[in-house]
Amino acid sequence: EACYNAFIVGSNFERRFSVHDHTPTQDQTWACDIAVPYLMRAFAEYSEADDWSKFVAAANSRLSKPPCAGFNTVSSNSRGWYGLTSGNVGLVLCETCNLDLMALTAFDKAYKPKLLPKESKETQLICDLAIPALKVAYGAALGYERHDIFWNTCKVQMKTPLCKAAGMTDVQWYTLKGGCDNFDICPTCYSGFVCAFGMQPYFQPQKNCPKGTIKMCDFCAAAPNFAKTVLRYDIALETPDREQFLTHARQMSSVSPCTGVKQQVAQFWRIGLRGDPMSVCPACYEDVLRDQPLSHYFNHETTPGKHLCELYSANMRTRWRAVQNAAATQGSRDANGKYLPDEAALANFISYREHRTQVFIETVPVMEQLLAAAQMRLFQQQRLNANSTFYNNLNMSAAAANGIHYGPTPAYTTTYGNSSVGYGYATPWGVEGAAYAQQARNVASQGGGDFARIGYLEARWKEVE
Repeated sequence: EACYNAFIVGSNFERRFSVHDHTPTQDQTWACDIAVPYLMRAFAEYSEADDWSKFVAAANSRLSKPPCAGFNTVSSNSRGWYGLTSGNVGLVLCETCNLDLMALTAFDKAYKPKLLPKESKETQLICDLAIPALKVAYGAALGYERHDIFWNTCKVQMKTPLCKAAGMTDVQWYTLKGGCDNFDICPTCYSGFVCAFGMQPYFQPQKNCPKGTIKMCDFCAAAPNFAKTVLRYDIALETPDREQFLTHARQMSSVSPCTGVKQQVAQFWRIGLRGDPMSVCPACYEDVLRDQPLSHYFNHETTPGKHLCELYSANMRTRWRAVQNAAATQGSRDANGKYLPDEAALANFISYREHRTQVFIETVPVMEQLLAAAQMRLFQQQRLNANSTFYNNLNMSAAAANGIHYGPTPAYTTTYGNSSVGYGYATPWGVEGAAYAQQARNVASQGGGDFARIGYLEARWKEVE
């Protein structure tokens, strides 16, 4: 409805649209097709020319394409591929990205992509525009109407490994101006995120790392703080406030990522409001609490033992933000101008946190014990099966050798066995192999109800996590 009012109403095609005759049910998820980039541009162009047939053809063509597979390699015969070449730089684009990012744009006119012929031999390909830095640089090139921005990043990418969670080594790394330990940007992301927007004055090359050092880029989508880092960087691009990004990057680079439900040994921020000893790890403090109402109640403490960070989940963050908002709405402040908590909102939060902590004690440690026991049983079963296979192979080899006779055939054959594994084995090794197999089956039969119990405990924890 929002897109209908924003794009359809008042256009030459308004008369051709009506309310959909089907209403989605609760278990259905619908997506707005006019929000697809290519269809949005096609609608603007063809509605202005009042050419309905061309828009319908464009919509049918785009909606029939498979989604881009991203970093996943796919068969070259699974979809159409386009080649885009400028100078000594060549790109391979899937047909979907060609439509969504290139078609009906200035790039489409400047560099006409060419449909690659089907190869007789199937190969595995990835779409180059699935690389975030290239996609960002492409957007900047379109916005600034400077194609060289995009091609410069493409040239860097040709000489650099893909920016992935596995990291890379032996490349030129970049960091914040003045240096910042543990904040690293790979060459492709530096070109696509930084140089494309003229942000070089806020960054600098790192000194050469020891050869073989593997690092993960902080602009990699798999980086622990990627979402927050990109959000802050986007604010720095859109506003004059560069300092908020630089401060955030320096703060987050000095703390370890939150381990979530896994308890950790670390310096924690602890709050003692009304005797409630809530613990928050440094990463979540930076992410949720710093410079927010009531953050002054948290003290940086080091206490022995492991702690559970209590603000890692969306559920607890939402509940704590309700406490913050209630304090801000109430407006009461202390002598230093700091917000005072709303007693009712704080009491509700403490009550829920205590209930959640009790559920954690009753579920997560028990699940971990059951899973550890199951892992140990699996290891034992694998070892016993390996031993059984070894002795069974010895038994078969010896039995074959025993079957070779020179002269008269013996009047009787000796076999081996016992009451536990049975009789009729050609050698003692066969008995040994059967005994190991029997032990493996016994181990496998143990803990039969553990997985049902784990499922029940996990469901209890997920209700409050």
